[in-house]
Amino acid sequence: MERMMAGTGAIRGGVLAAVMIIGAQPATASTCEVLVAAFGNHKIVAYSADDGSLIGEFVPTGSGGLQQPHHMIFGPDGHLYVASFGNGAVMRYDGASGAPRPGPLGAAGTAQFVTPGLAGLSQTAGLAFGPDGNLYASSLNDSNVRRYDGSTGAFIDEFVTAFSGGLSGAEILVFGADEHLYIGSLNNGAVMRYDGTSGAPAPGPLGAAGSAQFVTPLSGGLTLPHGVTFGPDGALYVCSFGSSQVIRYDGKTGAFESVFTSGPSSAHGLRFGPDGNLYVAGFGFSGLNAYEGETGAALGAFVGAGVGGLVSPADVEFTPGCQLIPCPGDLDGCGSVGFPDLLLILAAWGPCDGCLEDIDMSGDVGFADLLVVLSGWGPCP
Repeated sequence: MERMMAGTGAIRGGVLAAVMIIGAQPATASTCEVLVAAFGNHKIVAYSADDGSLIGEFVPTGSGGLQQPHHMIFGPDGHLYVASFGNGAVMRYDGASGAPRPGPLGAAGTAQFVTPGLAGLSQTAGLAFGPDGNLYASSLNDSNVRRYDGSTGAFIDEFVTAFSGGLSGAEILVFGADEHLYIGSLNNGAVMRYDGTSGAPAPGPLGAAGSAQFVTPLSGGLTLPHGVTFGPDGALYVCSFGSSQVIRYDGKTGAFESVFTSGPSSAHGLRFGPDGNLYVAGFGFSGLNAYEGETGAALGAFVGAGVGGLVSPADVEFTPGCQLIPCPGDLDGCGSVGFPDLLLILAAWGPCDGCLEDIDMSGDVGFADLLVVLSGWGPCP
């Protein structure tokens, strides 16, 4: 079953529908929305996934103590976790309303999940929930990754030690299907990989001995890498902030494949949407661009510059529990849901950022996705 580009009217097949995912966490938004983090004015703005039209401020300016939101993810509890760069914290907001939801260690009246400066955290740049259920936070100026309890926000350890394997300027991070941790290394134009269990450097086949290099420095023209994600095709996509591009690398070797997009200005954060296309926050453009998910062809501004008061958008996220696919369980596109789709779910089980099998867009493939396949068994409508 082919997909349709949300908001362009360029139909690739099927009827646009928002489908709530069976088994999704209850604390998620009830409609399919695009959230954009406005680094420049300390808020998160919601837009319709249908056409990019403004819905409103999901997290108002400075709510709960938010300062310079740099990266955001939905957690296993369905709430939104935000890297608060300006005060070295991680904030949590209700996944449905955007209201502050502090952790047990957070100050009353705030959204603090990881309190400011806890265990030295500063310039919080990237967040990821690991296979162990804990929260990993990168610190740009410390060039390290700290691990915090995924339920309480308490400090556990320094998972990736400062400058380990050549890390310099730890940026946005993601766990791959191999359960290793991938991090943009800002200052040397590389992407580093670390063992998902120990935090030790785990270089790719092209990386220098003794380093953590997965994508080697400046490969394909990469400069000032920020956002990183794996696409539905298994490739690694990296925002090259310095060249205003998204660059694609082999997801297993780190080899350069292509310049996937030219633009937007100062590409910062990126996500593959539920329609299969790529959405990129343009820090210098102050808007959100869309690109065809297979070719990288430009589809134009999905959110225009400054709409909703956007200033220097740093990241984009889609609310979980929604899809723009009329038959979400039909993973192989054959027109029905059956055993091949079930096998795809089982083969991808576990952490899987941006992959097709992650139907509820929770960041991993699990029982909620399995239930979608089972509930849709048979011919698609």
